[in-house]
Amino acid sequence: AVSLADSLANAGQGKDAAEAYSRAAKEPGAVAAVLEELPRLSAEQLLVSGHVDEGLAAISSVLSRMNMTLAKTPSRAVGALLFRRVHLALRGLSFDERQAADVGASMLRRIDACWSVSVGLGMIDTIRGASFQTRQLLLALDAGEPWRISRALAAEAAFVATEGKGTEKKARALIMRSRAICERVGDARLRGLLAFCEGLTRFLVGDFRETK
Repeated sequence: AVSLADSLANAGQGKDAAEAYSRAAKEPGAVAAVLEELPRLSAEQLLVSGHVDEGLAAISSVLSRMNMTLAKTPSRAVGALLFRRVHLALRGLSFDERQAADVGASMLRRIDACWSVSVGLGMIDTIRGASFQTRQLLLALDAGEPWRISRALAAEAAFVATEGKGTEKKARALIMRSRAICERVGDARLRGLLAFCEGLTRFLVGDFRETK
């Protein structure tokens, strides 16, 4: 059932994929680690396929189990974003690399939940999406797990590029950082995510000739 859900998600059938993930979570004998992941994947597919109300309810439930919440008002959303951007500026992008097996599973789930919010809300609720993108990057850097750091850096480049042409140099530098890690990790899915974020970044800074 999980394989079917993955296939539907890869085919862009978000609503069907979300339902398949939900069904898989109810199957007897499923591994506990997988069960923890399926509600998040279901919520993410609802959000990216435009089923916003259902997706928000689902992802809010996922976040609640991790003691995280979506900001309830626009002013709180802006406040959370500004706080996290200042935190990131002060912290920087340094990290001590660790493999996923050496990072607590709960930390990895928190990072992935932030990714789901950021990718799910990035185009429809920009402030809350950007806030969770920044939170994803901060958590990934603290964890030190290279796959998630590369993903977060690529997404950060796209976020930075939303400010226009003047951010092109910074956005390209982030893509280069992400690519250097991605090449060491050698994962096909990560390469695909990086290619998407790079294309989006180039589009947002007006580099249409290089957008692919």
